[in-house]
Amino acid sequence: MPDPTRHHYTIDLTDWVDADPEEALQFRSPTKDDAEALAKLMLDAYQGTIDFDDETIVEARQEVGSFFDHPAADLDNSRVATHDGDITSACLVMTARDTGHPFIGYVMTDPAHKGQGVGTATLRSSLRSLAGGTLKDVGAFITEGNTPSEAMFRTVGAVQRPTLVFHIAEQTAWEARSDSYTPATFDDEGFIHCSTTDQLEGVARVFYAGRDDLVLLTIAAVEVGSMLVYEDLYEANERFPHIYGPLPLDAVVETKDYSVP
Repeated sequence: MPDPTRHHYTIDLTDWVDADPEEALQFRSPTKDDAEALAKLMLDAYQGTIDFDDETIVEARQEVGSFFDHPAADLDNSRVATHDGDITSACLVMTARDTGHPFIGYVMTDPAHKGQGVGTATLRSSLRSLAGGTLKDVGAFITEGNTPSEAMFRTVGAVQRPTLVFHIAEQTAWEARSDSYTPATFDDEGFIHCSTTDQLEGVARVFYAGRDDLVLLTIAAVEVGSMLVYEDLYEANERFPHIYGPLPLDAVVETKDYSVP
């Protein structure tokens, strides 16, 4: 059975409009003491959904443990919602230490509280915290067909991005790749310039006109994960996808020779 498609969503917090918090809920940052409760919440929240793959409580504990042990785990901006002392929902945030860009890893809600806006309120609480930072682009991936999650993210202003992005590489740089790829500009800029389908022709015309020594890389957004950020760094009034890290070769789904008239 093929892996389900996971769609890339981003939330721009630059002019983000918050909503009033749910008065019945209390929000706080999670701690390792919450690990067992979060593992049970994860198992209960995903059971019966498109994202459930017959996981056990042991696997849920491992997943939650991996989050707490991960260097990118952002406990300050993660949130759990509690009601009468019990955790009813959680939003777990990852923030890459080298780039500072935040990424929503999980939003999960106890089945008894689904459909009541609890998950959305918890997500908003994390976004409210993230909005106080300097980097305003927040990413997430949602499995195709997970309609409730897609609706929740759209409610808070998320925009769906393409599943594929493109990078124009010089043949010599691509041929010199090892276990990953970086262009010559990477050391100075810290990211890899990419384009969407609609942006590709314009980028090629402006920066690569008359060249026939190029390779077009087609990149699966989900394989790049939190390293993929949409931003307007040059006041072009348009956001471009940038990959903040070396490009894993497994993320490249197609290559072809490329020339620009």
